[in-house]
Amino acid sequence: MNKGKRQSTQTHSRYSPILIVAVVVGIVVVGLVFYWAGRSDRRVSTRTETQTESDVPPFFASAEAAQPLPKTLSPKLFTDPYVVAAYRAAEVIPSVLAQQPCYCHCDKFGHRSLLDCYTTKHGAG
Repeated sequence: MNKGKRQSTQTHSRYSPILIVAVVVGIVVVGLVFYWAGRSDRRVSTRTETQTESDVPPFFASAEAAQPLPKTLSPKLFTDPYVVAAYRAAEVIPSVLAQQPCYCHCDKFGHRSLLDCYTTKHGAG
């Protein structure tokens, strides 16, 4: 009888960490969903009375307005894994990046959206 009891205790303790990890991952996923869903509302709500739309750097209102999209640099030109990942993402979703403003104010150099940062080494940091 003790042997059967010991086995159920071992099984329970073996699955406890898996259950804990699953719950934590679920909480993180739900948190990220709520974060991204409210992100655009937060940007507007954090403006002060003295800020205007012109304080937001340039970006395209739609992917169609950004056509033709400029070609991004190849991720193979970089060695830092974070930079490689960023340039790889820029290759995959250029129309999304064209609709995002770049807050490093590179519009002073003629950049029209975040996508333009990835057509040069500017996006590498």
